[in-house]
Amino acid sequence: MLEAHESGDRLPMPACDNVECDKFVSANGDLKRCSCCESVYYCSADCQRLDWRRGHRKTCAAIRSHSLENPDFLTSRDRSFLRTIVHKIYKTQALNIFLVQLGVMKESLILPTECVTILKYTGANFDITSSPANPELYLHNSAIPVGPMWQDQLSRALASNHRIHLHVIVFPRAQEQMLAKIVPVRRPNAAVWDGLHALVQEMPEGKEPHKGRREWSAGPEIVAKVEALIRATIAKDEVY
Repeated sequence: MLEAHESGDRLPMPACDNVECDKFVSANGDLKRCSCCESVYYCSADCQRLDWRRGHRKTCAAIRSHSLENPDFLTSRDRSFLRTIVHKIYKTQALNIFLVQLGVMKESLILPTECVTILKYTGANFDITSSPANPELYLHNSAIPVGPMWQDQLSRALASNHRIHLHVIVFPRAQEQMLAKIVPVRRPNAAVWDGLHALVQEMPEGKEPHKGRREWSAGPEIVAKVEALIRATIAKDEVY
């Protein structure tokens, strides 16, 4: 995975951080970074102005202060590598991810945008769980605080018309702490979440999982429909 990232081979495409913009660019594309927080990117000055008015002005300074106070704050290179990790996980485990997401959506009665997928590194692979969009449920013992960046990314997801879904990659650390990083997955449209929401309505009662894990039997019909959704959407998408 590291070699693929270093070579630039088949990297996921970054996107403009203005949620109203549909522009994806190549890994070497021309995105402009916010000069204050240095954490968001835009394809044009117009998109930067629109995103500022939408809400980035409320979190920009706080994100900047947070990055200066925390040496583990992500660089653009770090974010690119984490996107590559999530991209690879989706390519190999999309069925498991979707079934876990369906489970927590059914159990918690939440919309897809409010569902956060947690990818916890175990040393050999990633354990996949899911949760409602409440950072205290799984970020309370993070090695660094996540407040301003979490609020910024959550507001983008909620304003994206179901095109952005938040992921948290968790790396264990000493003394039961962990390093938690937020990675948004952005798609060109809401087809994935529309499909998941429709499948939740079809799931029979009494088949809910426990705490977002796949401890339930989806049944061959639901599994087949999830696989069809993957073929129709994920295969065509790049992960941001």
